[in-house]
Amino acid sequence: MFRKRFTFSRIRVFLGGVFVTSHFCLTSHAKEYSLGEVQKRDGIDGRQMWVTYRGGVYDITEFKSLHPGGKYIEQAAGDDIEEFWKKWAKHYTSEKASNMLKELRIGDLKNSPSSNDDNNLPLSHLLKNELFVDEPKRVLHHHEIFFKQPFCTQTNVTSLGTYLTSNAALYVRNHSFVPKHDDISDYTIGFSSDYNDNYSSFSLLDLSKLPQITITSILQCAGNRASEDSRHNGANGFAGTPFQRIGIGMVGNVKWSGVRISTILKDIYPNECSLQLASMDKQLYHVKFIGGDGYETSTPLNYILNDYNDCLLATSMNDSPLTPDHGFPLRIILPGIAGARSVKWLESVCLSEQKSDSPWNSLYYLHANGEQIQEIPMQSLITHPANKVAIRPVDNKIDVSGVAYSGSSGLTINNVQLSVNNGESWIDTDLLTDELVNEKY
Repeated sequence: MFRKRFTFSRIRVFLGGVFVTSHFCLTSHAKEYSLGEVQKRDGIDGRQMWVTYRGGVYDITEFKSLHPGGKYIEQAAGDDIEEFWKKWAKHYTSEKASNMLKELRIGDLKNSPSSNDDNNLPLSHLLKNELFVDEPKRVLHHHEIFFKQPFCTQTNVTSLGTYLTSNAALYVRNHSFVPKHDDISDYTIGFSSDYNDNYSSFSLLDLSKLPQITITSILQCAGNRASEDSRHNGANGFAGTPFQRIGIGMVGNVKWSGVRISTILKDIYPNECSLQLASMDKQLYHVKFIGGDGYETSTPLNYILNDYNDCLLATSMNDSPLTPDHGFPLRIILPGIAGARSVKWLESVCLSEQKSDSPWNSLYYLHANGEQIQEIPMQSLITHPANKVAIRPVDNKIDVSGVAYSGSSGLTINNVQLSVNNGESWIDTDLLTDELVNEKY
C-alpha cells in the first residue's frame, strides 16, 4: 500500500528583466566539602541534590528539572557526574553549559586534585569519549555540521532540490550517542500505561506480521529556519550556539514504511481508544515515546488515531532499512508533526492521561507562548539559487526553484507565488506535482 502525505511540491519560476567553543574555567572557592557531605545530598525525601565534577561541588537541586538529561543527572546524585556529563558531549562545546556550571558551583571537593589542568586540555582530548567510539560511518558532503558529538547537521541546500531526500542527505539531529544494534533478533518495544500495571511487548518479527504501509512524508526539525527567525524576530533559544546558523536544511522528504501505531494501540488499549475516537476534538490521552538514547517526548492520542495522518512505527526509509543516524531498527514517524516528536531507536511506548514531563517535552521545543510545538505550519523554501549566492540572468531571466508543503493540514498545494519586490506584486510558479519519483536513492 502506498500513500503520499505531507510531501514536497516542487516549484519553478523564471523571473524577468561562530561556532562557539569554550573550555571550563572553574575558579576555586574557599568553601570545601567532604565526599561524605556530598553523598548525603542525594535528592531523596526532599533533600538537596549535589554532584561533583573535576574537583568542584555543585548544587543541582533546582537545575535538574530544567536539564534535558535530568534523569541521568539524578543517577549521579551525591556522586561524580562526569560519566553522565560525557554522555551529552555537547557540554564541551556549549557556552551555555560552561556558564551554567559556574553558577551552580558552591565549593570544592575536599582532598581532590585541582581541575585547572584538565580545564586547559584541548577540546579534542575532552571529546575522546568512549560513548561515541561506535558512531556510524557517515557521508558528509551533503551536510553542514553543527556538532560531531552528538552528531547534528542540516542538509546542504543543493541536496534539497529533489522530490525525495536521499538517506545519505537527510539531516541528522541526535541528542546523544547512536545506540548500537548489531543483533536485532531480540529487539522488542514495550507498551504500557502510567495508570495501571498492564504491559505488552512486540518484537520486530511481530511487527513484520502486521499490515505494512508506505507513505511519503516530510520530516522537519522544530528548529528549522532558526537563523531567519532570529533575523526577523530577535534572539531565540538558539542564540550563542551553533544551532543559530540553522537555515532551511533541517527538513527532508522521505518514503517511510512500517506499521500504523494506531493498529497496535487499538489492540492494547481498546477502551481508551474508543473513548478518544468518540471525542476526537479533545486530547483525552497522550502517547509517550522513549528512545534508546534516553530521549522522551509525547504527542496527543487523537492525532495518532486519525488514520489519515498515517503515524508509523517505521522500519525503513526510501525502501532501505533505517540508517543508524535515523533510528535503526525502529523509529516513530508522525507526519505533520515536528521531528522532535518522532523518536528514534524506539524502546517503549506509554499511554498517559498527561503529556510527558521530560524536559524535551515541557521545557524545550516550545512556542514563544510556552505551548508545545506539535504540528508544523505550511511553508515554502527556495532551494535555487542558494541564499547569498550571486546570480547572473540568462536571456534576462533567472531560474528559481524550490519546494512547498502544507504542514500538518495534509492539504494539496494548489498555487505558489513569488515576489521580488517585497510583496508589491506576485508571480505564479509552475507546480511540478506530476513528476516521477526516482527509484534510485
